[in-house]
Amino acid sequence: MDESELYSSEDEDVSLTGSDFEFQLKTSKRKLSSNQGAASPKRVRHPSVSGSSQSQTPEDSRHLGPHGTQTDGRVTACHLYEAVRSGRSALLPVIDDWLEEYRSDREAGLLELINFVVQCSGCKGVVTREMFSCLQNADIISHLTKEFNEDSVSYPLVSVGSQWRHFREGVCEFVSLLVRGCRNSLLYDDFLFSSFIALLTGLADSQVRAFRHTSTLIVSVAAEVNAQVLMTRRRCELEKNKPVEHRAIDRIEELEDCYRELLEHQEDLRSIMNGIFKGVFIHRYRDRVPEIRAVCMEEMGVWLRENPASFLNDEHLKYVGWMLHDKQAAVRLQCVLTLQKLYVEKDFISRLELFTSRFKERILCMILDKDSDVAVETVKLLLLIKQQTDDGLSEEECAAVYPLVFATHRGLACAAGGFLYHTLCSVLDGRSDKRSVSVLRLLAHFFIESEDKLESALIDIMMCAVRQAAEATPPSTRAQKKNLTAREKRLQAQERRRITNHFIPVLPQLLAKFSADVVKVSCLLRAPLYFQLEVYTTSGRLEKCLDLLLSQVCDIMLKHREECVLEACVRVLCTLCSDCYSFCGRAERAVSQLLDSTVEKFTSNLAEILQVELKRVMKALHSFCVVCQSCLSVAQSHIRNQAFVCLCDVLLVFRKPCEGDGSPLQRFSPDDSLKAEMASFIIDYVFADPDEDLAVVQQEDCAAGEEEGQEMKMAALLERRNQLAGYCKLIIYGVLELRAATDILKYYNKDGRDEELTEIRLLAKKLAMNFSINLRLIRKPLLVLHQDGIRFASRGLDEGDLTNLSFLEILSEFSFKLLQPERKQLSVLRKSVIRSRQQSSLFSQSIQSHLSTLSLGREDASEDEEEPEIEDYDNEDSELDITLPSTHGSASFLEDLFE
Repeated sequence: MDESELYSSEDEDVSLTGSDFEFQLKTSKRKLSSNQGAASPKRVRHPSVSGSSQSQTPEDSRHLGPHGTQTDGRVTACHLYEAVRSGRSALLPVIDDWLEEYRSDREAGLLELINFVVQCSGCKGVVTREMFSCLQNADIISHLTKEFNEDSVSYPLVSVGSQWRHFREGVCEFVSLLVRGCRNSLLYDDFLFSSFIALLTGLADSQVRAFRHTSTLIVSVAAEVNAQVLMTRRRCELEKNKPVEHRAIDRIEELEDCYRELLEHQEDLRSIMNGIFKGVFIHRYRDRVPEIRAVCMEEMGVWLRENPASFLNDEHLKYVGWMLHDKQAAVRLQCVLTLQKLYVEKDFISRLELFTSRFKERILCMILDKDSDVAVETVKLLLLIKQQTDDGLSEEECAAVYPLVFATHRGLACAAGGFLYHTLCSVLDGRSDKRSVSVLRLLAHFFIESEDKLESALIDIMMCAVRQAAEATPPSTRAQKKNLTAREKRLQAQERRRITNHFIPVLPQLLAKFSADVVKVSCLLRAPLYFQLEVYTTSGRLEKCLDLLLSQVCDIMLKHREECVLEACVRVLCTLCSDCYSFCGRAERAVSQLLDSTVEKFTSNLAEILQVELKRVMKALHSFCVVCQSCLSVAQSHIRNQAFVCLCDVLLVFRKPCEGDGSPLQRFSPDDSLKAEMASFIIDYVFADPDEDLAVVQQEDCAAGEEEGQEMKMAALLERRNQLAGYCKLIIYGVLELRAATDILKYYNKDGRDEELTEIRLLAKKLAMNFSINLRLIRKPLLVLHQDGIRFASRGLDEGDLTNLSFLEILSEFSFKLLQPERKQLSVLRKSVIRSRQQSSLFSQSIQSHLSTLSLGREDASEDEEEPEIEDYDNEDSELDITLPSTHGSASFLEDLFE
């Protein structure tokens, strides 16, 4: 608390001049006047101050010793202050001693009481006789304000520590006992309390926070005397209402005199209370200090309860309602507590009807207050309103409180639970023996009429309750104890056993009922994890329940394929199969039967499942190929190239199965249109002129002008090589026919400076080197190749066309890998085919070349030698055994190649 908080701003110093309670405070105006005593009975003490001081004897001065000290006109209150602060001595003897002192010297006694209040405020100043006689209350307060200890950051009422713990209660008790001791005489002497309250009212309007706080507290406690006056009046009326034969005339006259006197006292007190209310409360209930506002609300509640006839009305209740909107939680809390004490009284309800209807909406909003304590007390207040009034809260307004049972704050959730419970019990029979039965019936009826979502919510709530009881854990949003006590562990074990005994026969029935619902059954399967599973072995009936549980879990696994359900089932089965339980053999047999039935069903349905899946995959594959085929002719090169690569990869994966490969997925063959499109792509875009291709690339990527032409040319060349490699794979693995390779072989060794025949011979030589070194594996393909080549070379000889005869020179490049039996067979074939057509023609150079290759090594080799020695070429560095595709139709292939 800094100095700015200790002193309020000047706008809080509200002047009392011209206010409607100025009449009651005029008695405190101290003016030096010769005829002061005769002017007003309430100002009779002013001349007596000097008189009393002049007539004071040394004995009187010594009489002040036990309570106050008097030095040079300064009367202090150290004894009273220490008695209240320490709290170790009884206050009633202290007050009795002070009253005796006051009766002997009322000015000194009043000054001691005033200085006691000043000292309670933490002020070091003292009100002297001269100040009290010569100065007005405002001047006295101004003088005390100047002497206030500005270095102090606290004052007794708000100080902390063991010595100040009960200081506030001590001050309240002191004033209460003082008023009670003066209730028959000094309270109405027009000097003590009129002067004392006038000064306290001025202190309540001071700029010093400590003065305002202390005076507000003391003045509000003084209102308790009103209850005693009312009680005395009732006694007087009771005496007057006695029967005539029991009346005593002297007693009646005495009571009537007493009653009239009490009425006068009551009127005086009402005047004082109105002055206190308008002079203190009206200004301090909106003080800038929250503690002062809270004190005002607290003491206003006391006034409302102690004197409902005068204060329990809308004119005074509205201040409590307004402060429900205060920014400080402490003030709002005090307002709610004040209202709770009012609504608990059944006699006050009729006076609170207008207040309830006016501020009920604000009270309902406060159940969501950011301060948890305020929200808790507000829910309790709403419960009182609902219990004490017939139609105080509607059903919609009550429904706003029910969801708070799920609040994270424990106190708020408990308060909302109590509200819900009492609301439910209000519609039931009031007899306690039937209340539980009625609650269960309502819950059962609600469960029967509930929808699917509500059933799921109830099951979830039930499982959460099972978990909390079995594990002794609070809700997820609450703090959990680190270690449980022995008693808590014992209670946890008892709760777990109760849950086990209840759910063992019920759980199989619940699983059977909700076996088709994924959410509900997965939630119910959590229950066995919290059981004391040893209970299953205690009786034969429970062993039957175990068999039912295993059967239901296995059936659920066969019905569902959702991961959450299967995981919950597996978790339960693993727990039941644990070796620590004697019934684990039963669970293991059930799991074994489940696995056997699952494997059997899978084996019987595997072919059908795969066939259905295969049809779906093939349909999707066909659609994909159609889309890619349509993209081969688009203008965008990146789309076109990507489509061709995708086709090559997909056709290679789903090719026809090779020998010994029975995979059912590899059986997709491209149609003729797709083959033609891919061949056209190879000719148009792969074997295109690099300069033209570079121009196209540069035209498409003109925005990226930073790239150099040479780099783009290399990138385009690399892309064409990848496309050509994919196309060649399709030929090698038999996806495309062998004749599809003619388009590739034409460009294999293309060079504008070489002759065509030389190109083909060089190409044939390179192809021959790709055959396997193992000559036994390539006997048949080489034989068929030579047979078709000889027939191709002999075409047109009957008409005298020797164009194809030069193909024998190309064919001779493959002859060195022929075995001796094939050489003989081919020699016979060549002679029979060519001689039969050209008997009189001379052998050309091509025939001589081919004949020499077939005859090479035949004379030097023995007849029983099957394999000649193979010449090792320098470029033949591959040791892979490459098996050529089928040579069916190789004649047409050779024709296309030679052409």
